[in-house]
Amino acid sequence: WVAVIAVGAIAGASAAGVYGAASRFIAAGLIVDTALRVVVAPMLSRHHGRGDTVALIALHRVATHWLVLFSTPVFIALAIYAETWLSLVGPAFTEGATVLSLMCVGALVTFFAGNIHSVLLMSGKSGLAALNKLCVVLLSILLIILLTPTLGILGAAIAWCIASITDAMLATLEVRY
Repeated sequence: WVAVIAVGAIAGASAAGVYGAASRFIAAGLIVDTALRVVVAPMLSRHHGRGDTVALIALHRVATHWLVLFSTPVFIALAIYAETWLSLVGPAFTEGATVLSLMCVGALVTFFAGNIHSVLLMSGKSGLAALNKLCVVLLSILLIILLTPTLGILGAAIAWCIASITDAMLATLEVRY
């Protein structure tokens, strides 16, 4: 919600409302990711606790395939029919169609890392995960401040995509090394 508040402070309440509506559709699309995390996280922890790296990697790979398989159609439909989905909130919200489409692409790119955050957390690295989130929130706010004045809510969507992809990359690098 910090992003919506920042967009509102920079671009106005109307822009914040449109951006907020687009981000809520993205949050709804993340249901598959959330459900998969709940199911897979204890298994990741068990494999890590046993030192079974091969099983952990195999489980992460399978879970990533399922995540991509089930989430991709949702985000493609949201991206292609963004204007229609946003019109459900109200006719004024359709101006955020490009924003929603861009955020869908950003979400799909991050899904290719799979539940890497769960691997990091279940490996006892919650401190790194918290630090990642702090960095990503700060990056997001900085990018919103830099991009929103000139690009409007599209700048905020670009900021969200960069922050989300950065979050996945940080966790991926930390798990790998």
